[in-house]
Amino acid sequence: LLEWKSDVDGLISTKGADSTGLIQFFMDTLTVGSHTLEVTATDSDGLYSVGLVPFTVNGLPTAPAIRLDPSAPVTSDDLTATITTPSTDPEGDVVSYSYQWFLNGTLSSASTSYVLPAGATSQGETWTVEVIPNDGNGDGDKASASVTILNSAPVISGVVVTPSTAVTTSTTLTCTSSAMDPDGETPTLSYNWTDSSGSSLGKGTTLVLTPTSVSPGDSVTCEVTATDAVGATDAQS
Repeated sequence: LLEWKSDVDGLISTKGADSTGLIQFFMDTLTVGSHTLEVTATDSDGLYSVGLVPFTVNGLPTAPAIRLDPSAPVTSDDLTATITTPSTDPEGDVVSYSYQWFLNGTLSSASTSYVLPAGATSQGETWTVEVIPNDGNGDGDKASASVTILNSAPVISGVVVTPSTAVTTSTTLTCTSSAMDPDGETPTLSYNWTDSSGSSLGKGTTLVLTPTSVSPGDSVTCEVTATDAVGATDAQS
């Protein structure tokens, strides 16, 4: 007969050896800290022998509190996991952290650090970071946070009206512009021509001036609006 006793938790097993002489059992309820294991072997005549073995049950670190920034990211933003409350370890061991990033629930290889680069993300994706504490002996409870990548508005790079000199009340003006979208979409460009008072003179890339629409000294402005697939806009004149 074998008895396995902890000086902290009392009797923990009476398991004996298998046919190969191996004794193996598992416990997940032992108290964290130092123990002395007392093993008593007793034969059928009541004779016994006792062995003592010291061991330590490692306490795993607690889960940290984390924040994932920015809270409303677009495709040009890096995602950064910040530990706001560090893990604590029962034995006071130094705790290190590992990071796992998940794209729509699937583990990604895009990053294993606390930063996920903007180039790895696209509009509409949901990214989750898991932060796992480790005290050098084992992993503690993890913490996680998630964000969804939002739409980015298009950006107009410039507006040019030609000709810019020697313009008369019968000149044909042309408005040229371009725009890009950080999400990789192709924005739609619309054009609106206005006079000095803000009244609309026409739409489209060209405007034919007439003596009835403008007078010498008037200012004519071309405003270009870029619109992406979800309706986000940028305007410039």
